Amino acid sequence: MESITKGIEKWKNEDVINYLKENNLEIYAHKFKEHRINGKDFLSLTSDELKLDLDIKNLHIRKKLLREIQKLKQSTIEYIHVKVMYFAKEAKFKVFDLQTFTLRDLLMDCINCYQIDNVLLY
Repeated sequence: MESITKGIEKWKNEDVINYLKENNLEIYAHKFKEHRINGKDFLSLTSDELKLDLDIKNLHIRKKLLREIQKLKQSTIEYIHVKVMYFAKEAKFKVFDLQTFTLRDLLMDCINCYQIDNVLLY
Protein backbone atom coordinates (compact mmCIF):
# COMPACT_ATOMS: atom_id res chain seq x y z
CA MET A 1 0.00 0.00 0.00
CA GLU A 2 1.56 3.28 -1.12
CA SER A 3 0.29 5.37 1.79
CA ILE A 4 2.42 3.42 4.28
CA THR A 5 5.58 4.76 2.65
CA LYS A 6 4.67 8.32 3.56
CA GLY A 7 4.09 7.44 7.18
CA ILE A 8 0.75 6.59 8.67
CA GLU A 9 1.14 9.23 11.35
CA LYS A 10 1.26 11.83 8.56
CA TRP A 11 -1.97 10.61 6.96
CA LYS A 12 -4.63 13.22 6.48
CA ASN A 13 -8.28 12.48 7.10
CA GLU A 14 -8.72 11.61 3.40
CA ASP A 15 -6.02 8.93 3.68
CA VAL A 16 -7.80 7.34 6.65
CA ILE A 17 -11.09 7.42 4.72
CA ASN A 18 -9.41 5.77 1.71
CA TYR A 19 -7.93 3.10 3.96
CA LEU A 20 -11.37 2.35 5.40
CA LYS A 21 -12.81 2.08 1.89
CA GLU A 22 -10.00 -0.22 0.75
CA ASN A 23 -10.72 -2.50 3.71
CA ASN A 24 -14.50 -2.74 3.28
CA LEU A 25 -15.22 -0.40 6.18
CA GLU A 26 -16.56 2.47 4.07
CA ILE A 27 -19.88 2.36 5.92
CA TYR A 28 -18.06 3.99 8.88
CA ALA A 29 -16.06 6.48 6.82
CA HIS A 30 -18.52 9.32 7.50
CA LYS A 31 -17.89 8.99 11.25
CA PHE A 32 -14.13 9.29 10.74
CA LYS A 33 -14.69 12.23 8.42
CA GLU A 34 -17.03 13.97 10.86
CA HIS A 35 -14.44 13.68 13.65
CA ARG A 36 -11.56 14.54 11.30
CA ILE A 37 -9.56 11.47 12.31
CA ASN A 38 -6.05 11.69 10.85
CA GLY A 39 -3.36 9.00 10.81
CA LYS A 40 -1.95 9.81 14.23
CA ASP A 41 -5.42 9.76 15.78
CA PHE A 42 -6.32 6.57 13.89
CA LEU A 43 -3.31 4.68 15.23
CA SER A 44 -4.16 5.57 18.82
CA LEU A 45 -7.89 4.77 18.79
CA THR A 46 -9.20 2.54 21.56
CA SER A 47 -12.28 0.35 21.71
CA ASP A 48 -13.93 2.83 24.07
CA GLU A 49 -13.24 5.75 21.72
CA LEU A 50 -14.67 3.81 18.80
CA LYS A 51 -17.76 3.01 20.85
CA LEU A 52 -18.34 6.24 22.75
CA ASP A 53 -16.88 8.95 20.53
CA LEU A 54 -17.39 7.49 17.06
CA ASP A 55 -20.62 5.72 18.06
CA ILE A 56 -19.58 2.34 16.66
CA LYS A 57 -21.68 0.09 18.86
CA ASN A 58 -21.02 -3.23 17.16
CA LEU A 59 -18.27 -5.08 19.07
CA HIS A 60 -17.32 -7.15 16.01
CA ILE A 61 -16.73 -3.99 13.95
CA ARG A 62 -14.73 -2.34 16.74
CA LYS A 63 -12.53 -5.43 16.99
CA LYS A 64 -12.11 -5.48 13.22
CA LEU A 65 -11.06 -1.83 13.22
CA LEU A 66 -8.61 -2.45 16.05
CA ARG A 67 -7.14 -5.42 14.13
CA GLU A 68 -6.72 -3.19 11.06
CA ILE A 69 -5.00 -0.57 13.19
CA GLN A 70 -2.70 -3.25 14.61
CA LYS A 71 -1.88 -4.43 11.06
CA LEU A 72 -0.97 -0.87 10.12
CA LYS A 73 1.29 -0.55 13.12
CA GLN A 74 2.98 -3.85 12.25
CA SER A 75 3.35 -2.82 8.60
CA THR A 76 5.02 0.38 9.71
CA ILE A 77 7.45 -1.51 11.95
CA GLU A 78 8.29 -3.92 9.12
CA TYR A 79 8.74 -1.00 6.69
CA ILE A 80 11.09 0.79 9.09
CA HIS A 81 13.00 -2.47 9.65
CA VAL A 82 13.48 -2.88 5.87
CA LYS A 83 14.56 0.75 5.46
CA VAL A 84 17.07 0.48 8.32
CA MET A 85 18.45 -2.78 6.96
CA TYR A 86 18.81 -1.18 3.51
CA PHE A 87 20.56 1.82 5.01
CA ALA A 88 22.80 -0.45 7.03
CA LYS A 89 23.75 -2.37 3.88
CA GLU A 90 24.49 0.86 2.02
CA ALA A 91 26.53 2.18 4.93
CA LYS A 92 28.46 -1.10 5.02
CA PHE A 93 27.91 -1.93 8.66
CA LYS A 94 26.03 -4.78 10.20
CA VAL A 95 22.83 -4.49 12.18
CA PHE A 96 22.59 -7.53 14.39
CA ASP A 97 19.20 -7.39 16.04
CA LEU A 98 17.15 -4.23 15.75
CA GLN A 99 15.44 -4.98 19.03
CA THR A 100 18.74 -4.62 20.88
CA PHE A 101 19.46 -1.20 19.37
CA THR A 102 17.92 2.13 20.20
CA LEU A 103 17.32 4.58 17.39
CA ARG A 104 20.05 6.73 18.92
CA ASP A 105 22.51 3.80 18.71
CA LEU A 106 21.69 3.27 15.04
CA LEU A 107 22.05 6.97 14.28
CA MET A 108 25.38 7.11 16.09
CA ASP A 109 26.64 4.13 14.08
CA CYS A 110 25.58 5.85 10.85
CA ILE A 111 27.22 9.11 11.92
CA ASN A 112 30.45 7.30 12.83
CA CYS A 113 30.41 5.26 9.64
CA TYR A 114 30.07 8.35 7.46
CA GLN A 115 32.33 10.41 9.73
CA ILE A 116 29.74 13.16 10.00
CA ASP A 117 30.67 16.14 12.19
CA ASN A 118 28.50 18.67 14.01
CA VAL A 119 25.45 16.50 14.64
CA LEU A 120 23.08 17.25 17.48
CA LEU A 121 20.86 14.44 18.77
CA TYR A 122 18.02 15.32 21.12
